[in-house]
Amino acid sequence: MKLNRKNKIIFVSILVLALLLRLLFLDRIPTGISNDEYYFILNAKSVFYNFVSLLKNGWDYQIFQNILSGINSETSILIMAPIFGLLPSNLFFARLPYVFIGLLTIVLIFKITLKNTRNINIALLAALLSAINPWSIFVHRTSFDAPVALLFFLLTFYLQSFACPKLIILSALTSFFAFNGYIGTKIIYLPFMLFCSYYSWRYVQRKKYPGHFVIVVLISLLITTSYILNLNTSITGNRRSELVYPSSVPIVLEATTAQNQSLATPFKNLFSNRYYIYLKTFIDKYLYNFSTDILFLDGDHTFMLSLWKMGYFYYIDLFLIILGTIYLFNHHRHFLLLLILSILLSPIPEAIRLDKIPAYAFHSAFQYPFLLIILGAGAYYVWRLLSKKIFRFIFVFIYLLLFLNFIDLYFYKYPIYQSEGFFMSRQTLSRFLQMESSKSPSIVVVTSEPEAVYRNYLYFSKQYNYQNYQQISSQYTLHPGARYFKWGNITITDEPPQTKEKDTVYIVDQNISNYPFSSEKHLVISTLGDRLPLYKIYFSQSCASTIFPVLQPKLNMTDLNLEKLTHEDFCKKYLFPSN
Repeated sequence: MKLNRKNKIIFVSILVLALLLRLLFLDRIPTGISNDEYYFILNAKSVFYNFVSLLKNGWDYQIFQNILSGINSETSILIMAPIFGLLPSNLFFARLPYVFIGLLTIVLIFKITLKNTRNINIALLAALLSAINPWSIFVHRTSFDAPVALLFFLLTFYLQSFACPKLIILSALTSFFAFNGYIGTKIIYLPFMLFCSYYSWRYVQRKKYPGHFVIVVLISLLITTSYILNLNTSITGNRRSELVYPSSVPIVLEATTAQNQSLATPFKNLFSNRYYIYLKTFIDKYLYNFSTDILFLDGDHTFMLSLWKMGYFYYIDLFLIILGTIYLFNHHRHFLLLLILSILLSPIPEAIRLDKIPAYAFHSAFQYPFLLIILGAGAYYVWRLLSKKIFRFIFVFIYLLLFLNFIDLYFYKYPIYQSEGFFMSRQTLSRFLQMESSKSPSIVVVTSEPEAVYRNYLYFSKQYNYQNYQQISSQYTLHPGARYFKWGNITITDEPPQTKEKDTVYIVDQNISNYPFSSEKHLVISTLGDRLPLYKIYFSQSCASTIFPVLQPKLNMTDLNLEKLTHEDFCKKYLFPSN
């Protein structure tokens, strides 16, 4: 279906809006880089510099297992390797590639909706609501692998909608990239390929090209089988401890507790054995994915993946999803069935995780594009039902109000009350180390996570580059436990000092105790919202002449760009003296 000039302009305008929302303040929000994001960013740089991952030397030639030895999410890292390898090291360029992953995802949502509904208005509304959706904006301003895998899943579905045998076969290749894009979607890969291929063959291609779809399914089966057979030898196999089994310790302990807290009856063990507890745990986590708490009210209960004050959809989206389901059921029933089956697959990766704290934003990321398509259909249905202009105006006004509330929350409140969601303090510490390293002959950082501080410093000081790569890599070889790092005059360790060395600046994180100068006056790096101490700085030279304000300074958006702050402003706004 070809677009006329008006629809092309509308669609391009939607993409421009989406781009602006994902580029706005990208150099400072989110306020730092998480451990998982560094995994993708630094390994991608490492592959570009030396064609190997940072922690391993050499390739794993089991191509259907893990392309790179020592890492997973191979697709994400290989695609990002030439991009991150050439880009500078800062917050903006750490997220920029994923902004365009997000834009391409919106394009595919639009194309898939248009192909399967033949309704340009539904497709445009699905694209528009995707552009302003809280989950989409939040996720596509981060550097995680799930969106990359999701893009290839959608591309696979889209390629199968063309009446072209070569493109149908090509969908097997894109599905391979999807499979290797994210560990969380491997388990739902084969069911999706079966659903998708059958739907495309039966309802899109009208039973044409059966041989080509059979080849795609067989390749999908081969990819899955090869992965399973090589699971014990892969880095992914080592992550099986993250999955929950009936024999897992938490399940066994919960079953034992339930039995001990029950009266003696012949049926005591019927609902207290580990298999029942395992099944209940799976169902609880599976269903919780669809709760209003996760989707509309709070989001995940994890430190990083939630705004805490709203979910991943707006309140009004609940009604639009219901109405969209009704509309699609009446007009595009088979397409709706595929969407629902895909959505029902989505919570499985989270439901089989051992960790009880949910992380649905990424582990169930598979569901969001399909929910957004239903959302677009719901908005179209509402627009048809609201025949009077005043009701349409009220509908748009409510949606706009909810959208502006999200913008205020994400861009102006979230960086303060949730500054440690992306470890702002580590970026602050890295900036301080750059200042201090030119003034003090020796700096010792004592922290419970030395490798995290080490990688933050190298990245933000722009020293993670080709010239330094071998030296950086040797740190992991010399210290396999990754608990001690030496870079120039900076030492990062988890061992508290026993004595105070002359002319040495000590930076000690709040979790470390039992060091000889703990009672000395010091500077503090804290959380931005409630000023909880995170790092204590002793005997520093950098801020020695700073006159600190009596009251906590108010930060503005400019202050979040640490690279552009003067030394004086940095000291006043991000450090404060101990009492």
